Amino acid sequence: MISEGKELALVELPVAGLMSDERAEVVAVKAGMLVEATPICSTRCWRLS
Repeated sequence: MISEGKELALVELPVAGLMSDERAEVVAVKAGMLVEATPICSTRCWRLS
């Protein structure tokens, strides 16, 4: 998640765009960061490619 040119959160899903090759604990932390960043990112939010 990007806001004002700054990466707020990133959860990479390299396996068919659906799954991660990282441990569940790591993905859980990253997903939590994504949830926390959602209210910060208002209508101007872009997905990091």
